[in-house]
Amino acid sequence: MNARSKPLIVIAPKEIQQWFEITAQLTDLHLPYSIEFIDINEALESQRLTNELLVQAHPLSHRVPSFAFSIYMKTTQKKLDIQTLTQLGIPKGDIWGHLKRGYDVDFEGRVLKSKDFIKIQNQQIHVIIGGDNDQPELLADACKDAQLLIHESTYLQTVLDKVGKGPMHSSAKMVAEFAEQQSLDNLILTHFSPRHQDKAGQLAIAEEVHQFYTGHFYLANDFDEFSLNEAGQLLKIEKKSC
Repeated sequence: MNARSKPLIVIAPKEIQQWFEITAQLTDLHLPYSIEFIDINEALESQRLTNELLVQAHPLSHRVPSFAFSIYMKTTQKKLDIQTLTQLGIPKGDIWGHLKRGYDVDFEGRVLKSKDFIKIQNQQIHVIIGGDNDQPELLADACKDAQLLIHESTYLQTVLDKVGKGPMHSSAKMVAEFAEQQSLDNLILTHFSPRHQDKAGQLAIAEEVHQFYTGHFYLANDFDEFSLNEAGQLLKIEKKSC
């Protein structure tokens, strides 16, 4: 609750909204912020949550309804046209700083218009976060312009072959092959079976991914944090020890 006051947007099946409202009523729950529900069926068409943030749901294949979410973050950056400034012999320093901040500058008897030396760059980051799913290929269209896919990798392929199709989960091989086919630059794998959560199991998962995927990937742990910049570079944020 941490003093939150802004509304919280929840995109989920209608039944989740019903469950929450009944739970709130029966437990006398009073939150200091409102909950805004968006029916998952509406989110199958893209939902613009803010000017910069857009979300779209994608149905997956599992024993119960499961979805992946495309999260689009659009950013606008203003950058100085350094090449033109250099060609005109305008010295680096305060003049460049004033122009970048939007001020016109007098220079050797002429007025340098800030707008003439600013380039507007529009960039988009697209991340896909998937739920339980035994058919990674369902995300083929969604992944065409994505920089990162976060997907479950419950089993090694040999274990999945023994377990069978019943659990309706993916293997590391399945996800790795799909990511390679889609030329995805970054992949984060999650949701490992207990039999693969020790050091040996994690190493085996990583080795299987390496066999079929040449991109950049991580095996996620609880509470891991990652950053993805505008250039599509994925980095794990190292936590400082106390």
